[in-house]
Amino acid sequence: MINKRKIYIFVIAILLGSFIIIEGRSFDLVNNIILRDSKSDVFKEIKVLKEENQNLRDEAKDLENTLASLSDQDSAVKTIQDEIEKYNKLSGDLSIYGPGISISVNGKITSPWMVDLINELFHAGAQAISLNGIRITNESSGFDTLPKGQIYLDGSILSPPYVFNAIGEAITLKNSLSATGGIFDRIKATFGGISLSLEQKDVLEIK
Repeated sequence: MINKRKIYIFVIAILLGSFIIIEGRSFDLVNNIILRDSKSDVFKEIKVLKEENQNLRDEAKDLENTLASLSDQDSAVKTIQDEIEKYNKLSGDLSIYGPGISISVNGKITSPWMVDLINELFHAGAQAISLNGIRITNESSGFDTLPKGQIYLDGSILSPPYVFNAIGEAITLKNSLSATGGIFDRIKATFGGISLSLEQKDVLEIK
C-alpha cells in the first residue's frame, strides 16, 4: 500500500512539472513582442500561444483521471484539485467571480499593445481577463487592428472605449500597470491623447 502511494505521488509530481513548463513557455512566447506595429508578428505570437495552450484541457482531464484513481484524500489530492481548477479557469470553462480591476482605454491604440497589456495582467497574477465583455482564453483568435482603428477579436469588431476587466489581487494588478516606466507609461508615450483610467472593484464576473 505504501509503495502504491509513492508511485501515485511520483506520477503527480511529473504531471505538475509539465504544467509549469507549458504555462511558462506559453506566456514567455507572447512576452517577446516589444514595439509592435507588425500585424503578422502579433498573429504569429497569438497562434503560438493558442497552440502551446491547446493541451491544457487534455492535461486537466488526465489529472482528473489520476485523482479518481487515488484512494486517499491527502495533500497530494488537494494539490491536483487546485491545479484542475486553475487550468479550467485559463481555458475559459468556468465563470469566475472575485475582486479585481477595470481599465478603460479611450483613444487610438493598436492590437499589439493590447496584447502587451493583457500579458502584463496575467504576469501580475490575473486569474481571468475580458475585453469589452469578451473573455481572453487559449481559444482567443483574430486579435488584429482594422484599417479604421477598431480592434477585431473573436469575430467581433471592437471600438473605443476598450474596457479590460481583470480578476485578481487589485492592489498588485494596479501597482504593476501603474509603475514608473510600466505599460501605462509606455502606452501614453506611444499614443498621444489617449485616456487611461483604472478602477478597483470589490466583485467582478467574467464568463
